[in-house]
Amino acid sequence: MSQVPKTSAALSRTAPTMRAAAWAVTDFLAAAEHMCETDKQALQLRLYFYAATESGWKRIRKSILNWRKSRDGRAVTAYIGTDHALTDVAALEAMQDEGIEVRLMRHYKGIFHPKVIWFVGKAGSTILAGSNNLTEDGLRNNIEFATVTTLAHVDAHLQTWHDEIHKASDPVTAALIKSYAKEKEKYGQRRATSGLGGDFTWSKRTSGASAKRSNAKANAAGEPRGSRLILEVMPRETSEEGRQVQIPLDAARRFFGLGNPVGSSINLDLNNVDTQESRTLVFTLNGNATARLSIRELEYGSRPCVLIFTKRGRRKFDFELVRRAIDPSRYDVLIAECKQVPPARRWKL
Repeated sequence: MSQVPKTSAALSRTAPTMRAAAWAVTDFLAAAEHMCETDKQALQLRLYFYAATESGWKRIRKSILNWRKSRDGRAVTAYIGTDHALTDVAALEAMQDEGIEVRLMRHYKGIFHPKVIWFVGKAGSTILAGSNNLTEDGLRNNIEFATVTTLAHVDAHLQTWHDEIHKASDPVTAALIKSYAKEKEKYGQRRATSGLGGDFTWSKRTSGASAKRSNAKANAAGEPRGSRLILEVMPRETSEEGRQVQIPLDAARRFFGLGNPVGSSINLDLNNVDTQESRTLVFTLNGNATARLSIRELEYGSRPCVLIFTKRGRRKFDFELVRRAIDPSRYDVLIAECKQVPPARRWKL
């Protein structure tokens, strides 16, 4: 087997997690430790992590604190996500106790997913990026991939990326920590007792949507009254992976045009507005007085979510899936439009 090429001077002390004939994967933890020890010019250290645990912070804590105290005027900021409730409350408190500026991600659409350490200096920047979360497994046990990049100048797009993250975050406070801790605990209890998956969405997180914006989007094309169906997807739906959703009979008849006799069926042309994928489904009134549609985008991990169907012609409909974990503000607005209360399925024509 051929020799593995020598690594750059900046990474000469890192231990690769995997070696192949012609390349090596950078060890994220070893690279971070080495960079903290050898960096002389950066004054800011920024941490961006989808998830952080107390054990993960302990792995890297000493190196980061040594970097900070080795030169006057240095500061560390951590941008930490709460998606999927993987972040430990203890990690947030431990970092804050060490004088780290901890900022929780709160105002954004989608999932906050980076794993990045950025040494910011006037003469250039060094960025360590990988698949590693700030967790024990992410830093020590998993099969991960990471790389180091040195930049003489910060690209405008990269700066914008940081600026948007900064605006989407808020400084951690005792009140925010208490709120997250309480909801994380309840989420864990629900998963343990129900056995269901589904995404965690912290109530303090928003996506910036509003009732006015949501209604404006719905009526942008001048849709006539009754041309849109808002339908809550229940925690448990039938069929493998929960992709089959039950349509209220009143909506099946009034909105989709399904006949009254048992066994009545129609063909529906459905178009996913996000992917522009179209499909034709047979919609049938079953003998047990139910009408169901199989939507392959509906996985248990998508819950809680709402389906929006919009008429675009005879038996032709657009549909959109709004997940609370991705767009919490819009999800809340749509649910609020419906009149039913749990445990009844919430829907509105």
